[in-house]
Amino acid sequence: MFKASFLEWVNSHASVLGKVFGFILISVLGILISHYKAEPPTIDSAQHKPSSFVQAKAAVPTKQITVHLSGAVARQGVYSLDVGARLFDLIQLAGDFTPIAKVGTLNLARRLKDAERIHIPSHTVQTIATKPSRKTSGSDPNGRISINAATAKQFDSLPGIGPKLAARIIQHRQTEGDFKTIKEITHVKGIGNAQYKKIKARLRL
Repeated sequence: MFKASFLEWVNSHASVLGKVFGFILISVLGILISHYKAEPPTIDSAQHKPSSFVQAKAAVPTKQITVHLSGAVARQGVYSLDVGARLFDLIQLAGDFTPIAKVGTLNLARRLKDAERIHIPSHTVQTIATKPSRKTSGSDPNGRISINAATAKQFDSLPGIGPKLAARIIQHRQTEGDFKTIKEITHVKGIGNAQYKKIKARLRL
């Protein structure tokens, strides 16, 4: 009897119940839709990292300079070094100084310049100057003077060599190192072959 009464009640209120269930269904759908819109989509952070995190930057080429090294070092020659390199770095590349290198006047901390020529002086001139009969005059008993040890005054005594040329010979010897042959004195500006012929008999190494 209760069942029959319940069914009769449902039938009599079917329109009302339909509206109630419809309202509940719409409300549930609305809540679900609003929740979906409010939640941001998941982003794979690994795919959106800056390129600097994913791939290393390309290496920037290091600028270099080229210098010419001569004189009292183990290996003379042309060397390439990084910009900002110092004289000490160049000497290390060249295998260090030789035992006769005169390093007292060198600034090993100075920076090098591109296309620079560097000559490391030696004690050879002083060694020759301290030998008996040659250490003060730079000459021998035959009256010849050493182009690697003579003073400006001694060069000035040669025919055709005045104070200016004598000073140039001394300067050339200091910047370029010892003469290897007597003929190399013609490398000094102002001393040509004609002048060389006049003085060669008075010269020795």
